[in-house]
Amino acid sequence: MLEFTKDAADRMHRCESVHPEVLGRVVEFFRVFMEGCLLIKEEDFLLPVLERRGLSRHDEPIALMLIDHACGRQLIREMEEALAAYEDASRETGMKQPALASDFVDLMRAHLNEEEEVLFMMADSFLQPNEQADPPQDTNATSVPAGNKPDRIRMERRLARKAW
Repeated sequence: MLEFTKDAADRMHRCESVHPEVLGRVVEFFRVFMEGCLLIKEEDFLLPVLERRGLSRHDEPIALMLIDHACGRQLIREMEEALAAYEDASRETGMKQPALASDFVDLMRAHLNEEEEVLFMMADSFLQPNEQADPPQDTNATSVPAGNKPDRIRMERRLARKAW
């Protein structure tokens, strides 16, 4: 979905049309995915366990992860606002959408890379195997169907057909 979003932003930068409904679905996907999957698992489960094992919320890498989460949430809010302007054909405000989408993609790529190369490796060294299990399924997290990679690819292709 990050590649699709980057492609849509690039098209908009070139003044090519991207259907507002598609942009809305992209923004909604990231909002639900971040709150319902990514952030809830990190903020409510992984990071507190790491804190109990001695890592501080105010030091790297946890502090950087939380800053990224706040920035991601802010970018999504700004993309929602820019989308409304884009739908209303407010060119000046609506054209913030591609820059915001590009910034969001860059942030998410860097964040996911930092997780893989630093946070998860650190977690592996700090946590016992039973502490690394998936979080309980009975949380109050937003329910997002996990889907598999082919499902996500099909979704991107459907969006692409509508987008351009």
